Amino acid sequence: MKTKYEFPQFMQITLTNIFQLVMAAQFSVYVIFMMRTMRLLPFSLLLFTISVHMITNFLIDTQTVASSYDITFSFRFVYGPLLYLSVREIIRQKPKLEYKDLVHAIPFLIAVPSANSYFIYDVLGIFSLAIYFALAIKLVISVKQKSADIVSVPGAGRIDWIQNATIGLVLISIFDICHVMIFKYDLLQSTIDFHQMTLIMLIVLMNWSAYKAIRYPEEFEGFTSVDLTQIQGTEDDSSILNDEEKAAIEDAITYLKEKKLYLKPTLRASDLADSKGLKPRFLSRALYLHTGMRFNSLVNTLRIDEAKKLISSTPSDELNILAISFEVGFNSKTVFNSSFKTMTGMTPSEYKKTQK
Repeated sequence: MKTKYEFPQFMQITLTNIFQLVMAAQFSVYVIFMMRTMRLLPFSLLLFTISVHMITNFLIDTQTVASSYDITFSFRFVYGPLLYLSVREIIRQKPKLEYKDLVHAIPFLIAVPSANSYFIYDVLGIFSLAIYFALAIKLVISVKQKSADIVSVPGAGRIDWIQNATIGLVLISIFDICHVMIFKYDLLQSTIDFHQMTLIMLIVLMNWSAYKAIRYPEEFEGFTSVDLTQIQGTEDDSSILNDEEKAAIEDAITYLKEKKLYLKPTLRASDLADSKGLKPRFLSRALYLHTGMRFNSLVNTLRIDEAKKLISSTPSDELNILAISFEVGFNSKTVFNSSFKTMTGMTPSEYKKTQK
């Protein structure tokens, strides 16, 4: 008669431990995949650090190694810098890590030698996370707001997803820190496994990010050097255009309409500027001063006008809103419907009914 195998007393596996192993294995695969392409180095290091953290937790929890070797608290000093560097890298189309970026590792290297988690290290670790998380979120929001002049489709080529992912990771970290501090200092007694909840949320968030990378790789390309120059430029922002500038921007608008460049889903202000020999930042500034519209607003207005013509001329039984949205330059039916309703006060289907 076969006896049921039992783990040694020092290695009792729990559901939390299984989650730890799953995360470590899964994130390691992602790291190998990304390192093969030599892209997203900081993000790869972030996933690798999480993997090491999970393995360390597993070994400590199962008493495979002595708890005196527990350095998991020190990881707080590295998550913040890696998140910030990851955000900075993804925003840039051609990122480049420099030797000076190694300064971000100093707090972690100082914290590691301490085998015991002193209160001061807890406070400094949380402070480090807060600083870097704030820097990452500030960078994302700042670039997102200023990029409205650059891209022609709301959300496309911008960084909505990374803003959500960053905020999600921050909230998960806050949740994890709170539960660790509460139980570490016996501030609350509860049978709920908050650590397990943290792992589940982290698995969902990271797999969602991985899905985005595989399904929509273009959203990881960030901005070109021209775009970044346009965002960060310091060109004169005079509120008055002279006759020569007015003529130049009117010529650019005419060219945009005649060539129907707005039908290109990935159209950027720099594309139009290059076509007319203008500086991208000048074009965006002059366009706003001359028409009162941002570049993406003008392009989407032209797209909606084109869509209205197609909807009006297409028989009801042959009407395909999705096909029309793609034909006029949108890469999402949801964005198309939202833009259409904002500009016309009705949905595409409702608009079709008014054309009978």
